[in-house]
Amino acid sequence: MTKTPLWEDILLILAIFMLWPVILRQPPLISNISLFFSFCIAGIILIRRIKRFQRHSPEKIEAKKTIHH
Repeated sequence: MTKTPLWEDILLILAIFMLWPVILRQPPLISNISLFFSFCIAGIILIRRIKRFQRHSPEKIEAKKTIHH
């Protein structure tokens, strides 16, 4: 399986830090905007990782091994 891209890991960490205004009870506008962006980032990364796992599923790997033997 391929390693996750560095930008994806950085965005995930950034999304976690964007949750802090909510935890620290900042004004609603700031916390709502940061929540929106952090959920969007997390959703995009989740979709990309699901697709990556589906591409490298064990059935496909087994099929490739049997074809080459």
